Amino acid sequence: MDIFQGIIIGIVQGLTEFLPVSSSAHLVFIQNLLGVESSLAFDTFLHLGTLIAVLWFFRYDIYKMLKSWWLSIGDILQGRFKEGFYDDPYKRLAWYVILATVPVGIVGVLFEDSVDALFAGALYVPAFFLFVTGTILYLSQRMPSGDVNYNNITKKEALFMGLGQACAILPGLSRSGTTIAAGLTIGLDKEFAAKFSFI
Repeated sequence: MDIFQGIIIGIVQGLTEFLPVSSSAHLVFIQNLLGVESSLAFDTFLHLGTLIAVLWFFRYDIYKMLKSWWLSIGDILQGRFKEGFYDDPYKRLAWYVILATVPVGIVGVLFEDSVDALFAGALYVPAFFLFVTGTILYLSQRMPSGDVNYNNITKKEALFMGLGQACAILPGLSRSGTTIAAGLTIGLDKEFAAKFSFI
């Protein structure tokens, strides 16, 4: 891989990571088009760049969540976790984001090899799931915005969002697209669904 190819792949990653279009599938397509294979180090730096962008964009929310989460640890030690949990929406959000990562962690551990095999196969696999992503996005646009947000999200809704994210382990399914669609399905406010998805 030369510098020009690396720049092209980086641009594709940057443009598609924050759109509900599956950046991983587009990376597979562009690498196939350029006839290159990226290394683990290159992939790591690609995702590090997008991680930094997410941390910066949501820095205020993430700061409040981390601060509230740390305070909730103190609540646990003092035996008043439940009271603090329901008093501070950012405490709930922090714990529910952690909870939402559980399904994708389990699916990733159990099916990582199978998913890698899908990526190693023909391009029709991510192409098919891109079509599925498009269908999901079309249907989700027709759903009304709900009223679930920071103040009233529950653990069931957080887990459902996590299940949506777990489905996106399949090549071509957009993580943000599936999680936002999952959130809208269960009544989340559109803006909050998008924010919860990226955080």
